[in-house]
Amino acid sequence: MAVVFGGTNGYLARRRGLLAFSLLVLLAAIFALFYYAPSFSSFGLWGAVGVLLALAAATKAVGFIERKNARLGGGIFGEAVVSRELGRLPDGFVVFRGLMVNEHQDIDCAVVAPNGVFAVEVKSHKGAIGFDGEHLTRNGRWFEKDFFRETMSEAVGLRALIARAAKLDVFVEPVIVFSSQAATVRLGTGKIKNCYVVGKERLNELVAGVGSSRIDAATTLAIAQALAAGVNDRHKAKKLARLGKILKQQSYEK
Repeated sequence: MAVVFGGTNGYLARRRGLLAFSLLVLLAAIFALFYYAPSFSSFGLWGAVGVLLALAAATKAVGFIERKNARLGGGIFGEAVVSRELGRLPDGFVVFRGLMVNEHQDIDCAVVAPNGVFAVEVKSHKGAIGFDGEHLTRNGRWFEKDFFRETMSEAVGLRALIARAAKLDVFVEPVIVFSSQAATVRLGTGKIKNCYVVGKERLNELVAGVGSSRIDAATTLAIAQALAAGVNDRHKAKKLARLGKILKQQSYEK
């Protein structure tokens, strides 16, 4: 089985924390409004109207925050699903979840494999995923972001990190994976605009079967040691030691 480092994407975790804090502040404001105004009569007609409008706005804001929080929760769940799937790859593969590439960029999942290095961008969207010749689509409509540009940027960032931290120049394959079982992805196994686009069920087959590099055990360990510094994992030392033993055993067997 692959050695998996890291945990929740830091960006998503921070966003969820901010939304949770905003929700608490909003609920506290609503409570204070009614606590200090026990009856509408103390406000008069226009004051009562103002209170009702404020309550309606607050209710709408709570609904918005809850929807955003649910969406971020879906993203975190999608990352966990994909991370578990990648963890089923065989010995010699290394997976990093929530990898910080630099101060402003992180990657959902990165994989170091005998056949290459992969930057995996996880999307939890549902529906029929297609391509219209220029953009990815969901049920025939464009997504709100350019996933190709986002994933390519992460692949470039990961390559730069490996060059900086491990002193190695390794090409990084960009992959977009849709994690939901309710997503239908039938775009083949070739690249689209320099990125692979697959559903979760075909991810491991792709990662194990493509790649433009050949990475030996020593290089794998060097990259893993460099990338481990960018993930939040209190057991990283033990996992690196375990990885070293696996790679050493594989070298003996060859």
